[in-house]
Amino acid sequence: MSIGPCVMYTGKARRGSKNEYGVVRRQGRRRLAHQAAYEEIHGEIPAGHELHHVCGETLCVNPEHLVLTTPEEHRARYHRRRTHCPHGHEISGENAYYYKDRAPDCRICRRRRLSCR
Repeated sequence: MSIGPCVMYTGKARRGSKNEYGVVRRQGRRRLAHQAAYEEIHGEIPAGHELHHVCGETLCVNPEHLVLTTPEEHRARYHRRRTHCPHGHEISGENAYYYKDRAPDCRICRRRRLSCR
């Protein structure tokens, strides 16, 4: 199944423990941009659930790229070693960017992300 392109949030962002997330004001509260985008389409996120970016881009606010998971499922998906990025690039050899504390990332897509900032 092919998903549409990422919709990258370009507004204010905050640094999480490992990633950067967009931040918006919604109904007088600060919210993570991807959560607000998901709730606009699908309604409130149920208690005991989290959103997982299937694209791996924490600044992406495309609701098609967000799926509800339990915290356990989210950790398992996040730590799963990927062989290809969502755009079909193989994550190995010269195209693998290695982080200190998580699975490797696609160097082509990482370079593209960083050039948009």
